[in-house]
Amino acid sequence: MSYVADDRPPPALLSKQDEQHLDLLSILFYVYAGFVGLTTVALAGVAVTGLAIISSAGQHGSSAPPAMFGAVFLVVFGGVALLFAAKTVVLILAGRAMGRRSGYVMAMVGACFCLINVPLGTALGVFALITLSRPGVRERLG
Repeated sequence: MSYVADDRPPPALLSKQDEQHLDLLSILFYVYAGFVGLTTVALAGVAVTGLAIISSAGQHGSSAPPAMFGAVFLVVFGGVALLFAAKTVVLILAGRAMGRRSGYVMAMVGACFCLINVPLGTALGVFALITLSRPGVRERLG
């Protein structure tokens, strides 16, 4: 069995405050992902309502406007639900990256995604960006 020595230095040790902040951020990202996931389910329900409008418009022999209205409902709210589902996955992966102390890029992407939602997401995203911009944290997660 051959062993190749790695010339990279060991990862930096984090201060106790940085460790606590990363642990807290990990938990908060999971909780926030839960809220975004619930919003995703609600938006998917509205999209299904559009599907119900389409199916009921065809049964009563009515004209195209109700069917078109249902199609717009389905496409718009279904698309937004898909985007929110993707955001939920990114937030979960970012929380996992911070909890495991690896995956700096994923943590930064999750923090930037949080900035979109005012006010809770913005506060969480700014706190995450401040914590992740510290040199020791950047080196450790890098």
